[in-house]
Amino acid sequence: MKRILNTWILTFFSVLLCWGNVKAPEVYIPHSTSTTKEYKAKEWFRWEYIASCIKYIIEIDTVATFTSDAKATYTYSNPSKCSTTYFEKEIGNLYLGCFNFWHVKAVYKNDTSAWSNTHQFFTLGKAVATSPNRATDVEIPVTLKWEYQYGFPWSIIEVDTTTSFLNPVFHSDRETPNSTWANQKVSTLTEGTTYYWRMRNYHQKDTTEWSDVLSFTTRSPEPTSLNENVNVNANQVRKILINGHLYIIIDDKRYDATGLLAIKKQKL
Repeated sequence: MKRILNTWILTFFSVLLCWGNVKAPEVYIPHSTSTTKEYKAKEWFRWEYIASCIKYIIEIDTVATFTSDAKATYTYSNPSKCSTTYFEKEIGNLYLGCFNFWHVKAVYKNDTSAWSNTHQFFTLGKAVATSPNRATDVEIPVTLKWEYQYGFPWSIIEVDTTTSFLNPVFHSDRETPNSTWANQKVSTLTEGTTYYWRMRNYHQKDTTEWSDVLSFTTRSPEPTSLNENVNVNANQVRKILINGHLYIIIDDKRYDATGLLAIKKQKL
């Protein structure tokens, strides 16, 4: 019995010794401790290529202990030949607006390495709407544009006459165009109205924050010429300047101000 126990102990420590000598991959990118350097929702992960291993296991999590429900695990077979000294894979659906931590281990025929060192990086968290912004005299349909962010298959766009967006006059949940500037045309708008709009991107696991709220005012209906027969009072009149041209608003109708001087002073 003593001999069997000694044999088991020797075998156990031999396995530990062998396990300790198995090489763990060195991890390269992505890696940054800065919150100002924002990584995309889909990034290339690169680590050391080890010719003698069979596969790699990579873990990505939002905590450095790799114990949260957000942890994702991926397994990749190791190619028999590699033209570089590193192995890389593009991985998406990363959690947004937070640090992501990752490490790798190598699986050999009869053993598995320890985990590599842990690297971390900060992902972007907010969408970026670009135009129109504070624009006036905008023709309908209006083209809304935002910054394309790699790794997001879908976008949500909202337009409303208030910044609360409680009951948007336009709502779209759509695939994100694969281009430098993504855009959405909106035609169901009213002339001479100020609108506010925002957007956000999302993928299967997470959604960005809403972009900043931008605004625009649609072009008013074509003006009627103002003449001396218009009967108005001071409470009805207001002036607006559009593209350097003066218009008069009377009872919510826009008039070309060319004939302004023809109105008798007592009427104003």
